[in-house]
Amino acid sequence: MQEVHMQASFENLFRRPLSLRRLLQATIASSLAMALASLTLASHAEASVKAFYEIPTQDPQLQAAAIFEIKSDADAYNSNGRAANELRLELPAALTGRPHSFTLLRQAQLGHFAGVATNAPAADPSGSPPSATAVCTPAPHDAERGDWVVCDMQFSQLAFDHNLRDQALLRDFKPREFLPRQAISRNFEGQPIGRLHYRVR
Repeated sequence: MQEVHMQASFENLFRRPLSLRRLLQATIASSLAMALASLTLASHAEASVKAFYEIPTQDPQLQAAAIFEIKSDADAYNSNGRAANELRLELPAALTGRPHSFTLLRQAQLGHFAGVATNAPAADPSGSPPSATAVCTPAPHDAERGDWVVCDMQFSQLAFDHNLRDQALLRDFKPREFLPRQAISRNFEGQPIGRLHYRVR
């Protein structure tokens, strides 16, 4: 039942009526472009940007704060984005308070992955480890940004530490970003879903 509820929540947040969906898509695209531009200036090479995690939000003022650069395996996909056996990623401490590393294995259905955290304590009293599922598809080719894969993600049994999360936000972001990113992190704790934007080689 929880998976069905999460899937419905995911679809409700990412699949709004057409006019609103286009507005959100435009805002997200603009936010992604700004994030890429700032990272490019910092690194002098856009190729260094490997992956983003995007938290769904209906508040346009929080869109820019809803995108987190994350660690992900550069070899998870080959050039056509479909032949991976594993997808490895790490949720940042700014979202959960402590990093969660996941290894997701390819399932029988094309583009589907599932797996558990490899370095995080269980949040469930039963001892079940945090787990995740991903449904991935290649994004349309972009001559400027390169080739990307987009994965709809769902997490369960994540362990959250609010104090460590706020410390990470203060450490990793500018002071003016703290409150909007804290709001996004709280949204993620309530509904641990989102989209992984992954740059392929």
